Amino acid sequence: MKANRRTRQTATIVTVITARLVLAAPAQAAPEATASKLPERHDYFGAMLDVGAPDLLGLSVIVRPLRCLRLHAGAMTNAAGFGLRGGVTYVPFDYWISPSLTVEGGHMFDGNANWMTRRFGVESPMLKNVGYSFASAHLGIELGSSNGFMFFIHAGMTLLVSRIQGVQEQFEQELTDAEMTLTDPWFRYIGPSAKIGFIIHI
Repeated sequence: MKANRRTRQTATIVTVITARLVLAAPAQAAPEATASKLPERHDYFGAMLDVGAPDLLGLSVIVRPLRCLRLHAGAMTNAAGFGLRGGVTYVPFDYWISPSLTVEGGHMFDGNANWMTRRFGVESPMLKNVGYSFASAHLGIELGSSNGFMFFIHAGMTLLVSRIQGVQEQFEQELTDAEMTLTDPWFRYIGPSAKIGFIIHI
């Protein structure tokens, strides 16, 4: 009987000590992941093709230093001549649909636009050298993947400045005995503009 009592007492003491050791031990932190999470894909380059005003048709190279920031630079044509342009677009959300803000500017070099009016029997010295500079600010909607194919619609306001050349020659054609001397005037347009296009990120 005494042996059994001692055995039970020993077992009780061992149980109490074990429980106290478990309760007193500090909680161990969860093991950290052995591998860090891989960063999401971010395509830094791409190409953009668009149609609209005031540049008619444009093709640009894209650089994305940040997910929300897109820089572009390239060439454009208005069917009479060609030009260069550049701009920046801010896209706040990395979703399949997002608003955007674009600011861009460019210069269209002089080109002969008479070929477009000649079929209607109209040809003018004032259309021999058609060129202009512009600056635009557009709000837009971007649809698609920021790391793949994307379609966009932009609309806003444009400031366009052009010098109308050939006024004197046109005046002399209309009035052969004219003795007045005319200077080429400047034309300024401030008004709405828009464009649509698509982007391929690579």
